Amino acid sequence: METATKKLRRLSVSETSHSKEIQILVESFSGPLFESASNPPKIQAVFQPIIEGRTAKRMICDLTGVDFLGADELGALVWAFAECQKQMLQIRYVVPQGRILDKLLMSRLDTLLRIFDTVEDALESF
Repeated sequence: METATKKLRRLSVSETSHSKEIQILVESFSGPLFESASNPPKIQAVFQPIIEGRTAKRMICDLTGVDFLGADELGALVWAFAECQKQMLQIRYVVPQGRILDKLLMSRLDTLLRIFDTVEDALESF
């Protein structure tokens, strides 16, 4: 089995609006979301400290480079969404056309998660 290359791209976008700073965190994932069965999913490992620390009120989870979504991975996406809801944070998912989007549509998670084709589209949605 191939080892996943951990490629996370962190981009913090800040805007000033009426002297109020709005921060948007963009995290890009590639490869499988689980590196091994004994480790938490990458999404949880990355977003949990951000959610608990409330260091960003708006987040984008870019799944463009993800090549597989199984039940555990879908659960991690729902976990991130639910945790953000509890903390009154906003999360968007970037999933371009393809197998990953098809999986989300088949599981009907598109009715729960805010899904966009590009990071730019997700940024504009806030």
